[in-house]
Amino acid sequence: SPTPETSPTPDTTTPTPSPEVPSPTPGELTPTPETPPVTPEQNKFTPVPTKVPNGVTPNVTPNANNPTPDTQNQVSPDPVITSDPDPVITEDPDPAITEDPVITKDPVITEDPVITEDPVITEEPTKYDIYYYSGDALLGVGEYEEGKGTDKLFIPNDTDTEEFEDWTTANGEVVTEIPATQTGDVTLYATWVPREFNIYFHNGDELIEDTDFHTYTYGDTILSEDFPYFSNDYSVLERWNDSDGNAAKGIFPEDYGDKHFYAVVSRQVYNITYYQQEDVPARVNDDYKTYEAGIGRGGTGAPALPTLPDTAMNSFLGWSRNPDAAKTEIIDTNVCEDIDLYAVYGPRSYNIYYYSQGDLVGSETYTAGTTHDLRDTDIGHWYRPGNYEDGVSEIGEDEYGDKYFYLSDDKGMATVIFLSAEGGRLDSVPQAYEGAIALPKPPDGYTRWVGTNGTPGSYGYDFDSSAINELNVYSDMFLMPGN
Repeated sequence: SPTPETSPTPDTTTPTPSPEVPSPTPGELTPTPETPPVTPEQNKFTPVPTKVPNGVTPNVTPNANNPTPDTQNQVSPDPVITSDPDPVITEDPDPAITEDPVITKDPVITEDPVITEDPVITEEPTKYDIYYYSGDALLGVGEYEEGKGTDKLFIPNDTDTEEFEDWTTANGEVVTEIPATQTGDVTLYATWVPREFNIYFHNGDELIEDTDFHTYTYGDTILSEDFPYFSNDYSVLERWNDSDGNAAKGIFPEDYGDKHFYAVVSRQVYNITYYQQEDVPARVNDDYKTYEAGIGRGGTGAPALPTLPDTAMNSFLGWSRNPDAAKTEIIDTNVCEDIDLYAVYGPRSYNIYYYSQGDLVGSETYTAGTTHDLRDTDIGHWYRPGNYEDGVSEIGEDEYGDKYFYLSDDKGMATVIFLSAEGGRLDSVPQAYEGAIALPKPPDGYTRWVGTNGTPGSYGYDFDSSAINELNVYSDMFLMPGN
């Protein structure tokens, strides 16, 4: 039977009166009185009402007619409630608090199978070697674990001319992995294939894409005549040079590595046909009969176009692609075709020189094929050399050439003017009409004097004779050196 409870030590403080609780009827449990409010100072633990301990059946002797309470085993009111509201501190029969299996017996902490029983640490796996060969040469040795195998096989570096293809057995079977079922050392043999290389064809800064050859395989033969060919309006391929600047002959079996070839081009050459007049070919040197595209002829920095002699009435001006054109043109850099050129002529200009008493008193120009009036004079008339009878006032439209005129002053004197080959004045000799003068020696390089602009006769000079040639002078005359 349970031990009777010991009464608590009386509390000296004045207790708060408790409500009266009626005495229990015999054979009944004592009801739990209503718990008074708990002050904050008291609210430290949750009070546990006094009841029959869980799972304990009160020992009461049954009597159907007159039940008699078992005073020895009877549960009486808990005096803790009336004197001390916190029975948990003094006496707590709840085994859940005193015997906590989670705290006292933690199998995770005390018995960890991962730490105490690790098969990886205690057992060493079986490993086998993998021997890698290329022919008779051992490239390296690897390994694999029994029961696992491996798919990470050694990959050898490519050579200058060959690249790795596969690993095989001695029987030639391709091996890509060591299976998990494999046991024992393994020997593998490398197979190789010729390497493939790139071919690049350069035309200046441009890369030629229109070609049948972008790559070649070690061992191939590709001759240079099979290299790409190109031409356009401006240029044409002459040959391909290699990276060293030498004329390329091709790619041969012993060659390897990427190849670069560089185009050597020349400009397209076109023909020129020259015409003096429409349907009348002009005679020009063969050097003028072609031109290069992109350069042309006649422009700045370009080869010149040919010139033609002036005619008596016209001056050669240049060339035009239009036979009726009055303006000339050049062959520009953007012309890329065979062309015909026609000579362009314009009216020719000549000089007029006016003399008086052997002195040049004026000059001007006139255009051949046109009528030109001579300048006015207040004294005498203008005469042509060698003629002192017929005065002149104009130059006719059928005349051409430089003209010399002298002014008659009726003083009975004439002047012989000696000119240089270029028309400049060398000397002058005044002479009475119908007189005679001795001719001086012509300038170096010339053998005689020649009358100009209608002066009659030619007068030679005898180098081997001591005789002096004389000229009968009957008007102003103009003489130029000749041969």
